[in-house]
Amino acid sequence: MRIRKLSCLKFTILTGFAIFIVINIKSVGEDEQNLQAEEEHPENGKRNIANLRTKDTDILESVPVQSSQSKEKPDPAESEAADSLAGERINELPNPLSSREDSQVNQSQDKQKSQLSLKDILEKLKEANKAQIIHNESLFGPITNDTIVIVVQVHDRIKYLRHLIKSLSLAAGIDQTLLIFSHDVWDEQLNNLVRSIDFAQVLQIFYPFSLQTHTNTFPGESSRDCPRDAKVHRVISSKCTNSAWPDIHGHYREAKFTQTKHHWWWKANQVFSSLRATKDFTGLFLFLEEDHYVSEDFLHVLKLMSLEKKKSFPEVDILSLGTYLKKFNFRANGKQAEITEWISAKHNMGMAFTRTVWDKI
Repeated sequence: MRIRKLSCLKFTILTGFAIFIVINIKSVGEDEQNLQAEEEHPENGKRNIANLRTKDTDILESVPVQSSQSKEKPDPAESEAADSLAGERINELPNPLSSREDSQVNQSQDKQKSQLSLKDILEKLKEANKAQIIHNESLFGPITNDTIVIVVQVHDRIKYLRHLIKSLSLAAGIDQTLLIFSHDVWDEQLNNLVRSIDFAQVLQIFYPFSLQTHTNTFPGESSRDCPRDAKVHRVISSKCTNSAWPDIHGHYREAKFTQTKHHWWWKANQVFSSLRATKDFTGLFLFLEEDHYVSEDFLHVLKLMSLEKKKSFPEVDILSLGTYLKKFNFRANGKQAEITEWISAKHNMGMAFTRTVWDKI
């Protein structure tokens, strides 16, 4: 009798455990299907990205700006794309040895190549840059000098861009900003994602001298470019185009690196001198990149820093919200702002400055 009772008990426990496993497997399967569906239908961006204030949103980090690469451990499927703008950074520039392929965007680009000619793409860039349409202007406008203009440089990393947009949507005071997205790739998935934003004013501009539109000519790759590691005394006789202009390290230009710099300077000139919405703007410009991630209070912190600068430190030119430090004692130093000499490799993440500083540059 006792043996039968024990056997029944064991059978009940094993049966319950088996049912629990089946339920969990089913749940995991449904979650994976939902994620896959979300990735396969970017046109639902307004539902999935713009309206991002969901009840299960993770608590954001207390750092005003961080790189999304340092905040997440990408799964194997994403590890090949763990780059910043155009590759993992070497001296804050893209790493040419690191793959920067994002499967969704590149599949979209391949499809567009078969549908859009280079002439069509250039025409679309020209039209967009001329129109300078500000989305949501009737909801959140007008732009004043108290508005913070956030300028985001975008390459083709749609997954990182989604995270940035999500973090922006959760920030206090984001409805009082103008978001300018500067692209060096024309891609409908990226465009639809940006246009789905409904929590702030949005303007898109497009860098017209990109590798996408200049595949075989300067400033893209050219057959007449000098090899990167060629020796100066050897390339003079080869008559390659840029033989007389190596960089300070003795290397010759690589289009995938120089595009990032060319795009940055073109973008800055556009927002300070050409865009109708900002050419007379005298407030703060904040510069971000597609793989950055902001905290909920980043605008509040930026305003505090700006007020302190005006009040006590007028000699300060650039405010920097981010850091590349992998370890930082937030408990001891989280309420402090450091005044130091600006170094690009340390202080270009989430940097903000005014037209006065731009005029100095």
